[in-house]
Amino acid sequence: VSINDVSGWIIVDENNPNYQSVDGVLYSKDLKTLIYYPYNKGNEPFVVPENVQVLGERSFSQYHLSEIILHDNIQEILEHAFSYSKLEKINLPSSLETINKGIFHSCYYLTEVNVAKNVSIINMPIGNRDCIKMELKIDKNNRNFKSIDGNVYTYDGKELIHYNYNNTQEKFIMPDGVVEIGPYAFYEHRYLQKINFPKSLRKINEYAFRYV
Repeated sequence: VSINDVSGWIIVDENNPNYQSVDGVLYSKDLKTLIYYPYNKGNEPFVVPENVQVLGERSFSQYHLSEIILHDNIQEILEHAFSYSKLEKINLPSSLETINKGIFHSCYYLTEVNVAKNVSIINMPIGNRDCIKMELKIDKNNRNFKSIDGNVYTYDGKELIHYNYNNTQEKFIMPDGVVEIGPYAFYEHRYLQKINFPKSLRKINEYAFRYV
């Protein structure tokens, strides 16, 4: 496996038993895992091939790409897959069940993440303080999570999962009925200074307010 010095494209020997390259993009030999998208390939929208089931760790972690189109065969997106990208909006596929931590780390331009109906696990933190424009929008048919004022809760409203990065308010009044604050729920939030907790609150998980 080598990288072209000019284009940044990946070049793989055709006899390599583990990897292959298609249009400069690195895949597993069976083409089911997209491993790396070249940083110099350009900023044109990239459509992930239908055969791909997994987006590898840091597979799109680069500054140029602004649009990625995902299909409903994708089953897993690994940690930091889109970190440091110029993505502005992304629709997560309905086939996805887990959002892994760090996948939007330092995505400064990202404004909208559409979370599909089958997502049942969100492993926080999914971003950091650089995601100051990002909002998670939960599909109305999702029965695991819901969004209130841009903040993500479990569907029953008992656990606060994620406090929205683009919320510039200094004070947050947590809704009545919240029993638990999830890990990293307020991770690296830039603006928050004061929280009013409800009487229903019983548990604050580790790192819930880390680097706030």
